[in-house]
Amino acid sequence: MLGGFPYWLVLGLGTLWASFVPARWRETGLALLAFALVVNHDPVAAGIYLAATLAVWTLVRRGGGYLTAALTITALAAGLLASKIAEQYGNGSWASPLGISYLVFRLIQVVVDARRKAWQRSPELMEFLHFLFTPALFVAGPLERWGHWETPAEGASGTRIATGIWRIVIGLLKKIYVADLILPAIANHTGWTVPEAMGAHPGAAAVWQSCAYSYLKIYAEFSGYSDIAVGAALLWGRRPMENFNWPVIASTPADFWRRWHISIAQWCSSCVYLPVMGLMRSVWIPMLASFIVMGLWHGLGWNRVAWACWQVAGLLVFITWQKRLGRPKPGTWRTGRGWKLASIAFTQTFVVASYVFMLHGETVPVRDSLGLLLRMFGWPP
Repeated sequence: MLGGFPYWLVLGLGTLWASFVPARWRETGLALLAFALVVNHDPVAAGIYLAATLAVWTLVRRGGGYLTAALTITALAAGLLASKIAEQYGNGSWASPLGISYLVFRLIQVVVDARRKAWQRSPELMEFLHFLFTPALFVAGPLERWGHWETPAEGASGTRIATGIWRIVIGLLKKIYVADLILPAIANHTGWTVPEAMGAHPGAAAVWQSCAYSYLKIYAEFSGYSDIAVGAALLWGRRPMENFNWPVIASTPADFWRRWHISIAQWCSSCVYLPVMGLMRSVWIPMLASFIVMGLWHGLGWNRVAWACWQVAGLLVFITWQKRLGRPKPGTWRTGRGWKLASIAFTQTFVVASYVFMLHGETVPVRDSLGLLLRMFGWPP
C-alpha cells in the first residue's frame, strides 16, 4: 500500500479536502478516504478492523467497558499472532494482514489512556477512524497517541503542505538512494561484507561489518518511512510525533532508546513497563518484559528474546555505572569532549553488536547467533 498509486492518489485527494473543505466535514472525508484505501488493499481485513475499532470506540466512550474493549483487542491480537506464526513457520502463503500490528498496539494505547483519563476529550467517531486508519501512520507508524494527535498542526496551510512535501521527499531519498543505492554501492566498492555474502565460518571483521551494514540500512529505511509518515500527516492537517532523533550519536544505551523508534519505546514504557513495575517492584523484570514485547513485535523467534536480554544487560550495566559514579561534575573528565566521543563509540558498538541476533532471520537457532557473537569478540579464532 505504501508508495503505490492508490496511496498517493488518496494522499493527494485528502490534501485537497483538508485544505479547502469546511471544518465540519473535514474529518468525515479524511476518515472515509483513509478507510477506502484499506478496503482497496484487503476488504476482509478492513471489515474486521472496522468492527474492532467501532467496538473499542463505543466501549471507551461509554466510560466503562474497558474489560470488554480489552477482550476485543485481545481477539484481534490473537489473529495477529496466528498470522505471524503462519507467515514465519508455515508455508508462507498466509501473510500478516496489512497494518494489523500498528492497529493492535494503538488500540491498546487507546484503552490504557482512556482508563487513566489521559485525554483532554474523547474522540468523535470520524476523528477516531481518521486517527486509526490514516495512511500516514497505518502501515509504518509511528505509534501515535490520541492525546497528541487530536491537536491540529499549527501554521498556515501553504507552509504546512510545503513542509509535508519536503519531509516526504527526504524520506524517499533515504529509502531509495541511501538504503537501496548508496549503502550497497559503498559495500560493493570497499569489500564491506553484507549479511547475504557472509560465509558459514566468517571472521570477526566480517561479522562486525555485516551487523553495521544491517544497522545503517535499517536506520535509513525506517527513518525514511517515518519522515514520509510525518509529511503525509502534515498534508492532512496533523503533526504526529517524531520516531527518530539521530540515534547514531546516542552516548548511552538509555539515550539510544530515547532516540531510536521513539514511539514504540514510549508505548512499552506506558503499556508494559509501568504495569509490570507496579506488580513486581523491580527494575530488570519490567525492563525485560518491555524489550521482549518490543522484539516479538518485530518478529517471532527466540533470537528476539536473546536480543531483549542483550539490551537489558547493557542498560543494567549503564545504570549500575551511573549509580556508582553519580552525576558528572562540571570540568571533570566525564564532561569533556573526549569522554563524550568515547561514550558514543561504546554505545554504537553495543548497538551494532545487537544486530547479530537479526542477521539471518527469526527462525535461526539462538546458538548460531551466539556463536557469531563470540566470533565478533575473537573467540573461537
